[in-house]
Amino acid sequence: MARILYSTLEKYLSPQRLNKYRFPAKNNKSRTLKLYQANLVVSSSFYPLLSVLEISFRNSINEVLALHFNDSDWIVNQQNGFMSDNSLKLRNFYLKNEVNKATRQIRRNSGQLTSGKVIAEQTFGFWTSLLEPYHFRLIQGKTLNAFPNRPHGFGRSDVLRELKKIQKFRNRIYHNEPVCFQNNQIDFSTAIEIHQTILEVLSWINPDLGIWLKDLDTVSDKIRISKLI
Repeated sequence: MARILYSTLEKYLSPQRLNKYRFPAKNNKSRTLKLYQANLVVSSSFYPLLSVLEISFRNSINEVLALHFNDSDWIVNQQNGFMSDNSLKLRNFYLKNEVNKATRQIRRNSGQLTSGKVIAEQTFGFWTSLLEPYHFRLIQGKTLNAFPNRPHGFGRSDVLRELKKIQKFRNRIYHNEPVCFQNNQIDFSTAIEIHQTILEVLSWINPDLGIWLKDLDTVSDKIRISKLI
């Protein structure tokens, strides 16, 4: 049965994908399947944390920039404001283009354009880019106000560094990539580190977020079980 199951998965998941797990599993097919399953379980356990972090992060940024520009529709109106600054030409006006793209998509789908819909369409990378120096300067560093409880002395580059770690890990999960090994060795250390980083960043936004998530946070338990394979 295990042999048939492996061949079935190999057919639908592709040999190339499963081979990523075969090497850390010492070429043992049964262990390969267990490792693949463990990766799915651990990856899925991150979803509540990543979801709350992403939504809280974007809404916090939106709140501080709405206050900064005195405009709840800043994300639409600033297409002709700081998003069009000449200094961003080398960046291909990334923010402006992303807002334009979202606007076109929303109008195609419903015809009813609101700032809330434009905000919801933006990627994690859109929001982290507001902490890049070329955007940060244009908005007078206001994005740091989205993290009122960050450690003393933590500045733009510190916050951005931690967010980019999370973003890289998030992308691995969302693109169905392994998070359970490194250098062909079963290794959950990165997952453990990112779990802690997510909780820390949430606490910088508001400590109550992590407390509220406690009952939904199964990451440590899933990693502990997965290490036993």
